[in-house]
Amino acid sequence: MRVADVLRRLAGTLSLVLLAAACATSSPPLPPYATQAGLLARDICFGVEHLPGDFEVMARQIIDNAAAAQRDTPSLRPAEFEAWQRLSGAWLQYAYEPPSMPAEDADGFLSQDELEQALAQAHAERLDAPFTAAACRLDFYATAQGAEAAYQALVQTTPGQLLPHRPRGDASQLRLAPAALPGFARLTLWFREENVLAAVSVTAPCNPHEPESCRQARDRTESLAALLLRRIITRVPGIHPPTTPSALDSRGSAELLCPERDYTSCVAEIMAAREAAQPFALCISPYGQWELLPILDSKPPRCPDDWTVAAEFVSPRAGS
Repeated sequence: MRVADVLRRLAGTLSLVLLAAACATSSPPLPPYATQAGLLARDICFGVEHLPGDFEVMARQIIDNAAAAQRDTPSLRPAEFEAWQRLSGAWLQYAYEPPSMPAEDADGFLSQDELEQALAQAHAERLDAPFTAAACRLDFYATAQGAEAAYQALVQTTPGQLLPHRPRGDASQLRLAPAALPGFARLTLWFREENVLAAVSVTAPCNPHEPESCRQARDRTESLAALLLRRIITRVPGIHPPTTPSALDSRGSAELLCPERDYTSCVAEIMAAREAAQPFALCISPYGQWELLPILDSKPPRCPDDWTVAAEFVSPRAGS
């Protein structure tokens, strides 16, 4: 074999090696938490302690494969999640249990009339609740591009009419659709923050064909989305926190100030108090409990012992 042929073959082999190396280095590295993404997603999703009283866990599942991620969108194939480089995720569901709901063995010690009265009272409590079920879905992807592709596909396959909402993350969408139970509606807010894809769903007693009747449930859905986004930003390594605007509106300041415990109620009560145009203060305990106290005669609010004044709203309708 001539020297020229040997050199030509060596050059070809070297080109293939360099090409393979270039391809290997062109793929972005996986996030450092890739192998623990399911556990991380489960721990970041909101829990019972972040919801109003009388909620309980219905399902708590780590979704660690693409097929399981099809729970809400069976039309999407596992190969699509693989192409989007989905790492793992979690799906958690909670339901409201009315205080008057009889126990499973209640028919053993309640008369038929008493049982019917208890069931009627429980039904009234369910109709009076701001929402009766909530779900959190959180998926991690290797790249923001993969998460965006998944986001576009998932929002298109989510049923319901689009509703206006406060933008969340890099992209977001809110939909309102009928729930499985007549007389109830389901609101689903999808959002993406870099390589993280999230969905908050709330079921509430309102008319899905009259969005205004679902305003309270929509506000609670947005509050849960704000809380989930806050937890993503503070707990996921590598996520870049957005710049906080210098001037927040009433809702933005409430979402920023409220502690995580019973978060949606905190935001709702602050908004209602500001609408009432009466000065008040937000007091927070070392354990995350909160309470709104009126400010009377311009005197400092008297929070319980060991609690701190997180904020004072002396002009409830102003931006302060």
